[in-house]
Amino acid sequence: MSGSDVFAIDSRPTLRCVAQGGARFACALQWLALVAVATCVRIPVAAGASGPGATAPAAASSEVPPVFGPAFLFPPLDTLRVTGGFGEVRAGHFHAGFDFSTSHHTGEPVRAPIPGTVERVRASGVGYGRSIYLRGDDGRLVVFGHLDAYTPALAAYVDSAQRAEGFYERDLWPPRGRFRFFAGETLAWSGQSGAGPPHLHVEIRHDDFAIHPLRGGLVPGPVGTPRLVWLALEPLDASSRVEGGLAPRRFRLRAAPETLEVEGRLRAVVRSRSGVPGGDDAPAWSTRLEWNGETVEARLDSISWAGEMSQIGLLVDRGRIANTGGMLLWAPAGFRPRFLRTSAPEGEEAGVIHVARGDPPRPLVIVASEPGGERAARVVMLRPPPGAGPPPLRARPAGSGGRGTGPPEWTFEVLPDRHLRVRVTGAPAGLTDVRVALGESGGERATWDGHGWLAIVGTDGLGAPAEPRLLARGRDGTAWSSASGWTLWHAAGDPPIVPAPGARVEVDAGDLFQPELLLTRTRPAAGRASQGLVAAGQCIDVEPGDLPLRRSVTVKLEASRRAHTRGLGLYQRRGSGSWGLAGESFDDATRLVSASSSGLGEFAVMRDTLAPHVRTYAPMRGPSRPYSEWRLEARVIERGSGVDASRSGFWIDGARVPTEWDPEARRLRWRPLEPPPAGTHRYEVRAVDRAGNATTRRGTFVLGSGRR
Repeated sequence: MSGSDVFAIDSRPTLRCVAQGGARFACALQWLALVAVATCVRIPVAAGASGPGATAPAAASSEVPPVFGPAFLFPPLDTLRVTGGFGEVRAGHFHAGFDFSTSHHTGEPVRAPIPGTVERVRASGVGYGRSIYLRGDDGRLVVFGHLDAYTPALAAYVDSAQRAEGFYERDLWPPRGRFRFFAGETLAWSGQSGAGPPHLHVEIRHDDFAIHPLRGGLVPGPVGTPRLVWLALEPLDASSRVEGGLAPRRFRLRAAPETLEVEGRLRAVVRSRSGVPGGDDAPAWSTRLEWNGETVEARLDSISWAGEMSQIGLLVDRGRIANTGGMLLWAPAGFRPRFLRTSAPEGEEAGVIHVARGDPPRPLVIVASEPGGERAARVVMLRPPPGAGPPPLRARPAGSGGRGTGPPEWTFEVLPDRHLRVRVTGAPAGLTDVRVALGESGGERATWDGHGWLAIVGTDGLGAPAEPRLLARGRDGTAWSSASGWTLWHAAGDPPIVPAPGARVEVDAGDLFQPELLLTRTRPAAGRASQGLVAAGQCIDVEPGDLPLRRSVTVKLEASRRAHTRGLGLYQRRGSGSWGLAGESFDDATRLVSASSSGLGEFAVMRDTLAPHVRTYAPMRGPSRPYSEWRLEARVIERGSGVDASRSGFWIDGARVPTEWDPEARRLRWRPLEPPPAGTHRYEVRAVDRAGNATTRRGTFVLGSGRR
């Protein structure tokens, strides 16, 4: 563990606290309590910090103190009302702190909750936007995000760095001790920079880890009892069932014990909700499963920016299993996500629920708890089906719907031990007995799930790579649907996977959460006119598209010999969504366009031919605040490769000025510390996309003595 141990706290904030007037007697008592706690709590002082966009190295440690710090001296806002909790699932990451409401307003004073110095200050149009990293005297690093403005000294420091090169994006590490703040002193004003509506994000860090705020000293109020909402159970092979079906099923967790009929090998997902008022979209601090003497627990003491943030698909069900948003309380043999705790040896699967014919009913115990001891528990009884023989399967009721208007659609999900769950939709009515096979003979019986036919098939008998013909047959053995053109790969083989000439997918078994299968298919790419994208090579499907990855994989596709190289890129999409630029690295010798991707799905070589659309606005002056809100803005619509913020911006009277690119609002924004001097000013705004397509708009604006 890096850093040193500190037991004393600077007493100067007490004097500042008393001098500020008001109800300070309670403040003094709180300070005495803080000092008392600090004398018996060992708090490590970290040597650095890291996170999104960090430029200074940090010494990461997998050990985080169970209690990281005493309660804060001051609340960061006058009123603390939580609107986002710790561990809440966001786009591509866990939420790493608490969000606090500012009642949809910007400009609320943000105060230092403990005495300390600014270790880092960041200005960005994405992520945390304008943010401050305050290193407390007791070692805690407190992060404040989505700020509207810094206090004058900090603002001048950031502004000078921005104006030196004309760029807005800056990640600065001031000299140690240059910007010191006492507890209760104003650091900044709240805003909505980076992402989201107006609010304040606060988190506590230790090296690379975001600490659960309740364990780091940020307690916004009384914590209630957590809630247990959903239990999902997923069959893992063809002999496993949940309530007679092969599909994952989710069940509402109620106070009264419930009995479910299951059989075979299953894994569980549990959705809990935090007891923090306002933060109940986040999971409870601890979500635990107890079955037949084994325990599996997801405990959110901390979240690593370098680890769990990139593993969110491994740990949370975001639609891949049963769309619960809950914790997957399972791990493969040989790998354990850091905050998943289990009694199972590392060499074995953790969290597998075994139920065999003839077993007595057994309790599945589910517990959610918070750091202060608040606790909720539910019991679900699991029992096997009665009798002997093959497990029953649901048949399609006679006359239940007809065949879809298009051809049957095939989708795939990957299960442990090289099993595929295959779904076929668009079946004709009247089928009562369906089998799904990976070849001309045999096959597994399918079950009707209300929308399509479902079967789980094993693939151990197939070589790798293999080109199976996936067949679905009715009762008389006649094939009514087939899916061809797919290649089946065992990802444990040597990389790269080479689906076809000119197409490479470099995947190693260690890139995946469990020893997995992949299916690939190549076909001609089709552009999308609405995005200005023109096909310039082939397309490859790498399925399942929602398969979670432990590490990024590399995809390379060959561009057409006739394709112009300008604006060329490798694009990716999942499902029927929009295409997004994954990478634009081009090798002239091989004509391969490559990208590193954190997810699978559909990839294609395309050219972006459409320049961004730009609309300018007259200068705007905001309400009266302790800082200027004068700004010049332009709206930019870009649907292809995305805006290149480094080449886009405003030029005022011939000089480039620091311009913020706000992708959420789709705005280029120049907001200087002070409005320009009175008079007429020329401006030019340039919007350039990542393919190099550019749009320029020019004009003038006039400022009077009031600088409006």
